[in-house]
Amino acid sequence: MLIENILGFDIIGKGNLIKWSIKRTDKHGIKNIQLDNQKVTLIFEIDKDKPKVYVKCEMPFSLYIEYNNKEYKYDISETKSNIYL
Repeated sequence: MLIENILGFDIIGKGNLIKWSIKRTDKHGIKNIQLDNQKVTLIFEIDKDKPKVYVKCEMPFSLYIEYNNKEYKYDISETKSNIYL
């Protein structure tokens, strides 16, 4: 499946969790993916030589990111935020 195999997303609605294994370095992501009772947008890009993930959501959720052989865990509570890895 495209979402899991190419883009690296694992959406776990009952756990209010998104796991994202980022393997690409170009700008990519997903807009308005359904996570339980909300829609979430996640966009990865390199911003001034720093990897950044833009997050837009309607309610809090957990985000696990695997990038460059490192794992990151975030409890997202703001409706819009930028995360620098």
